Amino acid sequence: MAQTLAIYLLITRELAEEAKMPTNFRYWNGTEQVSDAALLAEFMLWLAVRGDCANEAFNFANGDHFTWRFMWPRLAETFRAYSTPDQIFSKAEPAMGELRQEFSLARWAADKKPLWCEMCDATGTPEAKDAFDCAAWQSLDESFQRSWTCNVSMSKAREYGWSGFKDSFDSFSSAFADLKTQRKIF
Repeated sequence: MAQTLAIYLLITRELAEEAKMPTNFRYWNGTEQVSDAALLAEFMLWLAVRGDCANEAFNFANGDHFTWRFMWPRLAETFRAYSTPDQIFSKAEPAMGELRQEFSLARWAADKKPLWCEMCDATGTPEAKDAFDCAAWQSLDESFQRSWTCNVSMSKAREYGWSGFKDSFDSFSSAFADLKTQRKIF
């Protein structure tokens, strides 16, 4: 997710376009959770060494909740792209359970690879060109078109003693920093 978002935000900045989130009004304002890969790895290790967790099922998420309405502009600001928590949606709010989004990220990205490659060359990171092909455009479309939230409870893990937590904005920031270090973005 982080790589795809970063590429989208960098390209919208380059085009001087508003970095609109390709979602709908209901999802924009609903609560959301994400999972940090490093924290998930810690959780899996924690589970593996605890006998009382054997043959038990656990949910996993960072431990916080956010709304995209306020998270998205913060992510955009990370890349100096313009976004607002007051994004205007032209399509009607979907009924609960209905799939809808303002625009398809996959369709938006369809003609952007040449621009991305130019940006990579201009910033001295030609190795980042391949990151565009690894971006999960369709996967994000599938997530962002939902009209419902998908929050999981960490209560069972907490009852078993898990105390891990990571702020989701910090999770995105760490992922973006890692992608820059790996020269997949700039």
